[in-house]
Amino acid sequence: MKQFFSPLSRRRFLQSTTVMGISLGLFPHLHVAWASVEELFNRIWGRLVPAPKPPPESERTFVGLPEGGPGVPLETALNSRCTSDGDGNPKVFHWGMFDLFYKLRPEDVLYVVEGARVPKMDLGAAEVAVADRELVFWVEKASGPMRQEWLMIASGMQQQAVCLACAALGAGMVFRNMGKDGTETPDGRIATVKMKIDAMKPSYGESFWTTDAPGAPWLKGNLPEPDRKGRRPLLQVLAGAELEHDGKAPANESALGQVLWAARGRTPHLYKSRHCGMTIPTWAGDQQISRIHLLRGGGLFEYINESKGKPTHAIAPVETAAAGRFAGVQEKFNAGGGLLVFARNEDLGRAFWEVGYQLLNTILQAAALDLSYQAILLDEAQKALIESTGIKAPAAALALS
Repeated sequence: MKQFFSPLSRRRFLQSTTVMGISLGLFPHLHVAWASVEELFNRIWGRLVPAPKPPPESERTFVGLPEGGPGVPLETALNSRCTSDGDGNPKVFHWGMFDLFYKLRPEDVLYVVEGARVPKMDLGAAEVAVADRELVFWVEKASGPMRQEWLMIASGMQQQAVCLACAALGAGMVFRNMGKDGTETPDGRIATVKMKIDAMKPSYGESFWTTDAPGAPWLKGNLPEPDRKGRRPLLQVLAGAELEHDGKAPANESALGQVLWAARGRTPHLYKSRHCGMTIPTWAGDQQISRIHLLRGGGLFEYINESKGKPTHAIAPVETAAAGRFAGVQEKFNAGGGLLVFARNEDLGRAFWEVGYQLLNTILQAAALDLSYQAILLDEAQKALIESTGIKAPAAALALS
């Protein structure tokens, strides 16, 4: 295979506009099938071609972060977020490409972590420890299950803040699994995940960033097309974001759609050769760990980012027996602009971390748009109120007023 498909010939093959003499431009419906062919080709390529062998650590040279990162807007960082590996091919496994011949300077790793700020929460200890280029996220063991859930959500917010800071600053990152519930440490804490940060190659052509839509055929949804460019730098938004904000912009349909896209919208990077990139990381590609519901205008909806195998951006109505309660619950949360509810599909730590990823993204997007909002870690009474609408296992919410 190496002999007959060099990287150049492989690239030319995948960029070809014809398959067996048929122009895809003449038959738009074939693009879906072509995306599947491309995914299959990339998977086979990944199995047949071994990853390059990294040099000894002593032979790697220290390098700084690329220029321009501090000015990268929030939306561009969300759209460019991806995990990295060392195979040198973004389409095989992880999209990001670690640079095997360079390593980040310790001061730049600290700069990334210090820029990854999250809103202050009086919950107990949820912190990140840095050792060289490896991070360990941990939480203390709380006195009760509800506070432990909140700490797990807070850890997810910290993890996502680092992911986004890496995306903006052009650093590569990858998670190191510590178990679906984390791992208890000898001192009685819970290590949720480890993370490696290191030098990264440009993964979007010659750039570290992209404002492109997903490469797979986009299925137009019923929400306005999201803005992937933005204006306010991510690091600036991270530094000033709070759990509650009194903004001046209206929570109209465009703003609501943007916040939902920020939460778990589709992005152009591939994962395991599939067009399934999102603004948040996933546990081994599992995209059924959590979900987002919306209470708005007396209706209950679920956010949909994929339909018929295509990326999309839409909300779908959800029918429940408690339809009469929708408007009342929205009113009790002072959510005239809509109540976003982040719900779990399982009772594991990784589900709470994913809730934290989405909650942080919506806080940042709402802040960047200058919307009035309140982020809520739900207590038992609030959970019961939301569950009365038919939403199962809610964990957090964002009320837009």
